[in-house]
Amino acid sequence: KKMSTYHPPALARFFIFNPEKFGLTEENDTEKVLYFKPQGTPLGKQMADVGLCEALTNFSSTFSKDPPSSCETQLVRYIIQKQEAGWWTVMVVQNPKSVSKDGKETWLGHHLAEEPLQALLGHLNRQFRFFYGGFEFLLQKHGEATLRKLLYQIWDTLLEDCDPAKADIFTSLDGIQFLPVDKNVYLRIQSFVNLAENTFEHIQYSVFMYSNYLIWSGLDQTDMHTLYSYVMNPKSPISKFGEGFITGGSGDKNKREPPAVFIGPNKQMYHLVIYRQQECTCFFIVDAVIASNSNFYSQLQRTISPQLGFLAPILGEHSKKMTVSEDFAYLYFNNMNLALKSTIARDSLPLDIVRVLNGMHAEFQKSDTMNEMLIETQSGGWVVGKKSDQREFYILFDQKSANLLQINDEMKKLSSIYFKDIFID
Repeated sequence: KKMSTYHPPALARFFIFNPEKFGLTEENDTEKVLYFKPQGTPLGKQMADVGLCEALTNFSSTFSKDPPSSCETQLVRYIIQKQEAGWWTVMVVQNPKSVSKDGKETWLGHHLAEEPLQALLGHLNRQFRFFYGGFEFLLQKHGEATLRKLLYQIWDTLLEDCDPAKADIFTSLDGIQFLPVDKNVYLRIQSFVNLAENTFEHIQYSVFMYSNYLIWSGLDQTDMHTLYSYVMNPKSPISKFGEGFITGGSGDKNKREPPAVFIGPNKQMYHLVIYRQQECTCFFIVDAVIASNSNFYSQLQRTISPQLGFLAPILGEHSKKMTVSEDFAYLYFNNMNLALKSTIARDSLPLDIVRVLNGMHAEFQKSDTMNEMLIETQSGGWVVGKKSDQREFYILFDQKSANLLQINDEMKKLSSIYFKDIFID
């Protein structure tokens, strides 16, 4: 039997265009492209890609108010999203393929799930709006010439971590891990937040986390979702630096300026101050007028440090309860508050199980009547998925000798023990 080599999906191209403000005539139509990666792509190829997406959007507008979200060829898949009026971002993903020993290519576009790719592009677009204010804001502030330069600086950085091969059900769900605490501890944290915000009038919003767990947030769900994704990125400043002010601060030669952030439906600009002490991380969204005030930072630290010293050991005890080993691998997600809990080792999941989980989630999203699925994997194990209202629950069983009835009975037993208050038949 001839062996073949599997080539995973990869980012082929990425571009941003606006046909409503730029390139309005045949003589200057190339100006509608404001960003294209790889940068050295011939202009003809750039315009072919943009032309295809324009044709799709123009054609579909005749039949639907919703713009097209994707287009698939044998070699690639286009993931298309409209961000602001006239502004489009497009991610072109090379389909996975297998190459035989004699060099024959078999393209495997049917293996590529679309929803994780849409979520991946959506995540990039949210990060762009959260930290840079969006296309129109940058255009009005800097003008067209500077905007074009800025887009290359910004998006080249954003795309460094864009790997379609890693897009999976966790990408689609993009959930937040919460740390459950008792009522007294929660009230103590709320009192801490109130103290900070009442003492310093320029603090507009606050967020409190312990380790990777969210405990308290004053942001709306969309902004908190984006901030949490930023926090969990291994390349964020939070993962690189120790205690004290991660951004902001005073008297520190290595001081990192608090980045601008754009909060709320009107995307008002503030600055993000991050302070960490003993696994407690505080995020303060502050007015620009105070972001460079040294006295503010020294007073803030004197105010919150004793409180964090008291809270940290208590929260440490609560977090230990979250790390108790389970006898089975599961993934739970609540779409109402984006809460996610999982004991699945994401980085070591076999490819066939990744595809099964992606497919199950896609079916649950499409159907209002589908509420349970049981699928046997290529390796002989089982994946069980269950949906109730806006909650999803997946369990991986490695019982290769089990049959469908046995797995179904085991699923019911685990649901009644661990999730009896969540799933109601």
